[in-house]
Amino acid sequence: MLWSHDTRTRQWNLVSWKEVIKPKDYGGRAMRDTRSTNTSLLGKLIWNLMHHLDKPWVSLLTHKYLYSSPLLNHVMPPGASQVWRSIHKALSVLRSAYGPCLGDGNSSFWCNNWTGTGSLCHVVPYVDIHDSHLKVSDLWLDNMWNLSMLYTPLPTPLCAQLTTISIPALPVGAGTISWYGSNNGIYTTASGYRWCLGPLEGFSHMWKRIWKLPVPEKRRFFLWQGSKEALPTNIK
Repeated sequence: MLWSHDTRTRQWNLVSWKEVIKPKDYGGRAMRDTRSTNTSLLGKLIWNLMHHLDKPWVSLLTHKYLYSSPLLNHVMPPGASQVWRSIHKALSVLRSAYGPCLGDGNSSFWCNNWTGTGSLCHVVPYVDIHDSHLKVSDLWLDNMWNLSMLYTPLPTPLCAQLTTISIPALPVGAGTISWYGSNNGIYTTASGYRWCLGPLEGFSHMWKRIWKLPVPEKRRFFLWQGSKEALPTNIK
């Protein structure tokens, strides 16, 4: 028993919920956290809003709430529906895992929304004629930005933003917004759930050996509790 609480007994909280929801290889019980599960499911809607603009419901919500503003920079409008509020709340958790993916590098550095936060031409005073033809791949060389070749003055905040962006190049395909929580850059509810759990610590092959022992489940559970120092005793 991990938890027990009613009006007639003392409360038992032998292992923290944060530990229990960890994967078994990390010393947890792999129990689903409902808040993280809900966020990961809403994350699928966020992915569709960015990549499946042809869907009717995406078109409806885009015209109602986003207008021409990028989703990753969206500010909650007053009077938004509960559905949109839920999507926006999930976005606040998942936003940092989204970023640009260079692809074939043919996206315009200035005019395409390759960062996911809007076209860069809108945040500079002007685009110098010498720079107007530049593509993303022209400035991303040897896994680093070569901004010194620009004639266009960049605001300091924009320079700082760009230097924090590391673009994983793909051999083919157009530039797009990628999900950094998976190896292939595509969002799934499973990868979203793992992201919501945060960095995991405590991996050990010992946990795997415990759960694969050829004994009844209650005995494996007993060994797990003992390893967690979570066996109820009379010792104070």
